[in-house]
Amino acid sequence: MTLGLYVVNGYEYLAEPNNAPSYGLHTVWEATPNLTFAQNLYYGPDQPNTDLQFWRLLSDTILEWKESWGSIAVAYDIGTEKQAADPGNPRFFWMAGAVWTRWEFQEPWSLGLRPEFYWDPDGLITGAKQLIWAITGTVEYRLGFFSSHNVIAKLEYRFDRSTGSGGGFFTGQELPGGIPLLTPNQQLLIFGLMWAFESGPS
Repeated sequence: MTLGLYVVNGYEYLAEPNNAPSYGLHTVWEATPNLTFAQNLYYGPDQPNTDLQFWRLLSDTILEWKESWGSIAVAYDIGTEKQAADPGNPRFFWMAGAVWTRWEFQEPWSLGLRPEFYWDPDGLITGAKQLIWAITGTVEYRLGFFSSHNVIAKLEYRFDRSTGSGGGFFTGQELPGGIPLLTPNQQLLIFGLMWAFESGPS
C-alpha cells in the first residue's frame, strides 16, 4: 500500500482563476502480484470565487490486471462543482470511463482495444453539453536496437460519436449565418512513432 498527499497551485494549466492551493490524495494498493488498485482524489478552488462551497471535487479510480499475455485496466472518473457565477449557483457534474486491453500475442507485436466515454451534461469541461463515446484499436510493433534503446511504432483506428444538445464534430463547412456544421461521428487513422532511450553512467 502506498499513500501520498499533495498540495498543488491549481487544477487548470491554461488559466489562473485564483492563487489558492488545491489538495490531493493518491493511494495505490497492490492487492496481488497481478492486481493493482489506485485511487486519486482532488479537492480545491478552480473559480475566481474561492469560497469552500465552490471547490471542485474529482475522483479517479483505476483497477489493473496484468498477466504474461497482456493486461486489462478499467478507469472511472467523476467530478462535481457548484458554479459561483451562474444564477442560483447550480451544481454541475461530469464523468468518464475507459477500458484498456492489451494482448501481446507474438513478440514484438501486440494488439490493443480501448472503449471509452465522456459525459458532460452541463458543458463545464468540454464546453458543450454532450455525451462522447469512442473505441480505439491499436496495432503495435516494438523494436529494441540495443539494451538502452527502444522504438515503438503504432497504428490506431479510432471512432468517436458525440450526441447531446451541443455535441458534434466540426466538418469545416458552415450553415447560413456562419453557424458551423457539425456531424455526430468522427473517424481517425493515427500513426505514432516513439523512441525511448536511457543514458549510461558518465
